[in-house]
Amino acid sequence: MRDMRKDFGHRPGEHVVTWLLRCWDNRASSLELEGKEAKQLGSLSREGGIDKAIGKGAQALSLWRQLLSGMKERYPFKEDVIYHPGKWTTMERGIQYLRELAMLEVIYGDLDNEQLSKDPDEVRCTRPTWRKLVRSAPSSYANSLAILTWKDGEGPMVDEAASQLRQKEESSSSSLISAVEKLVQRLEEDRSYFPPPEGKHFGISPEEEVTCTEEAPLYNKLPENEKQYALFTDGSCRIVGKLRRWKAAVWRPIQQVVETAEGEGESSQFAEVKAIQPALDIADREKWPVLCLCTDSWMVANALWGWLQQWKQSNWQRRGKPIWAAALWQGIAARVENLVVKVHHVDAHVPKSRATEEHQNNQQVDQAAKIEVAQVDLDWQHKGELFIAQWAHDTSGHQGRDATYRWAHDRGVDLTMDTIAQVIRECETCAAIKQAKRLKPLWYGGRRLK
Repeated sequence: MRDMRKDFGHRPGEHVVTWLLRCWDNRASSLELEGKEAKQLGSLSREGGIDKAIGKGAQALSLWRQLLSGMKERYPFKEDVIYHPGKWTTMERGIQYLRELAMLEVIYGDLDNEQLSKDPDEVRCTRPTWRKLVRSAPSSYANSLAILTWKDGEGPMVDEAASQLRQKEESSSSSLISAVEKLVQRLEEDRSYFPPPEGKHFGISPEEEVTCTEEAPLYNKLPENEKQYALFTDGSCRIVGKLRRWKAAVWRPIQQVVETAEGEGESSQFAEVKAIQPALDIADREKWPVLCLCTDSWMVANALWGWLQQWKQSNWQRRGKPIWAAALWQGIAARVENLVVKVHHVDAHVPKSRATEEHQNNQQVDQAAKIEVAQVDLDWQHKGELFIAQWAHDTSGHQGRDATYRWAHDRGVDLTMDTIAQVIRECETCAAIKQAKRLKPLWYGGRRLK
């Protein structure tokens, strides 16, 4: 008897509809009780009106049938049962809410009709019920809710709808997990591409800092006899077809001449470091007494200011691990030992109204480092961006343009607003959702639609 009260007793703070559904899940329909036996259970509902109806008759009835009768006697009209649980956050909670809505249909159906199922999972979804579910759903689940089909104006059974929603949830979760696993695997494989973090003196404690080169003044404040030894460097990377191409550039402001180097399979950070080599080549070839290197990369500036010397003393390791691009840095370190090198970091994020001669020169090398591609390559790149945008839009739950952009950006995927907007315009699921919102309910404006 104690176990029965535990299984079927109304818990404090539990809504009466949630309680009834829990009784159903605990197989109240399989428990046949006569009136006296039902009375011995005591107060199950914690409401006198419902408890009074339980065990009212002498004949044996299922506890489930008695609970439904007691509920309907206490609350004769569906409107008497106020139930607004608020927004649900998980698919399982949404399915629970759908079943609770179905429970109301069972309670206020024809309880005396033995041909009519009293199983909430066998209730057919109605448009008003579905509308309540959709309105209480977060926007991220719009895709899952849109997959359900209505045949001849008739909705699926609650258990069918729950099954479809779970399958969609598992499919979406599997896609996301698979994408994350592939990304992690790629990051592990490409670990050698990762440079140190950006920022002045990032990650170097004062006791670790060792000066390797001097910090040069602003280009505009260099003595005129030193401006001829100033070079601006930059690098970039771009996916062309199936290959990752990089390009390094050196700009000579006095001669207005640019030198470049290109290759495949490396990152933009690699290209920025690679640009140091042709700059050193120019200084060696023309036997400069000093090289004033201007770069907008904190990584390059920090390395030349102090990291190189520290790495060399640590056998080209950082905290027990080989540094990124060790061979490239070792070659640069050997060459700067025989040359006076001054390094200046250029702020690349300056509005045109405040741009100086230094910023204009940095813009020149930035343009020189950009990789030109044929139109056919641009077309393929655009198709690739569309594919990634479609994946982000689907996986994030068919959100709007800004929400999809933020979702992708938070996961390290850079997309353009135009690409996302194009995907949303061509999305059939989003079109179906918009169409469903335009449909008028069966009862509209106080009259039945025909």
